[in-house]
Amino acid sequence: HPYAQKGDLLLYDKPGANTMEGGVEFHRFDMSSLLKTLENIRDIRQTESQYHVYLHPDLDRSYKPYFSEKDINGCFLPLQTEGTSAYQMDYADVHFELRYNKPVEGDIYVFGELTHWRFSEEAKMTYHPVQQVYTTDIYLKTGYYNYVYLYVPPQGQPANFFVEGS
Repeated sequence: HPYAQKGDLLLYDKPGANTMEGGVEFHRFDMSSLLKTLENIRDIRQTESQYHVYLHPDLDRSYKPYFSEKDINGCFLPLQTEGTSAYQMDYADVHFELRYNKPVEGDIYVFGELTHWRFSEEAKMTYHPVQQVYTTDIYLKTGYYNYVYLYVPPQGQPANFFVEGS
């Protein structure tokens, strides 16, 4: 809405009056194979009971310039390069890491279709002060993923892109 009218002109340029968070492009990783490292995957390890997929650490983007890249808007594509059907798809414990130089008041979550667009306890990150990093791991099906980090302030304020920039 315009904040004022001057003759036949509608004025929209009041600082902060017509702005909203634009968000950022989603992070992504390709876990369509558990036999080789693909996009944004640093390492894959197999134990007796499951696979562990370690993503490359994500960096604080809050003060970085915006860049445009193609993404799938936070969605998940079930893919697997090994096996013959979706019923044979494997699962892995995916380890997320967000480098951040200090803890924040409130919580940081991994967010997207991989969390069913919810703030799940599994997606809530833990801060490790010595390493200056937030981490969590989420059990996921093989495929191609987009995700973002959302900050949930204390006292019921709405989630935002504070740690990612906007």
